[in-house]
Amino acid sequence: IVGYFVVVLAIGFIARTRWRSTPEEYFLAGRGLKGFILLGTMAATNFSAFTVFGASGAGYRDGYAFFPVVGFGTGFMALTFWLLGRKIWEKGKSLGLVTPAELVTVLYGNRYLSFLFALVMIVFTIPYIALQPMAGGYVLTELFGIPHVLGAGLISLIIVLYVFKGGLRAVAWTDLFQGLLMVGLMVSALLMVA
Repeated sequence: IVGYFVVVLAIGFIARTRWRSTPEEYFLAGRGLKGFILLGTMAATNFSAFTVFGASGAGYRDGYAFFPVVGFGTGFMALTFWLLGRKIWEKGKSLGLVTPAELVTVLYGNRYLSFLFALVMIVFTIPYIALQPMAGGYVLTELFGIPHVLGAGLISLIIVLYVFKGGLRAVAWTDLFQGLLMVGLMVSALLMVA
């Protein structure tokens, strides 16, 4: 586990963003994420603690009937990324916009609507983000007996360190590493069970 944390921090620091970088570089990785790295970070965003713990638990509780819901949600998300995401990306790039709230301001010319949009995003994103270290805290509790609050706090600290140091570029590369690690462990588990 210590080795894992060290690797994640190392990736975050290697992918660091310069201190005097622009908001576009820090928050959007200079709009340069493409191909495998973009796919990896988008997959990590969608397949998070909810997928590993929540969906598998709900699947165990409700049976196979639960899994089409997850498939539909993932498919719908991919479709909206394809249909809307590309247009939003192009508009943001052409106008030099960084946040979705800025896009709302430009499109509708209404700062109150932009504020409301940002508020809704914050209110619904913070619990989702908080679930990640909470789930990690439960894992550390079950594996090593570390108190949940301490484990979740440790994971939060590591995330904060590499995000503050490297911005979205660090997030994308650590997402890719963690995704590849999870796939590798999943294949290993399948082989061991077989």
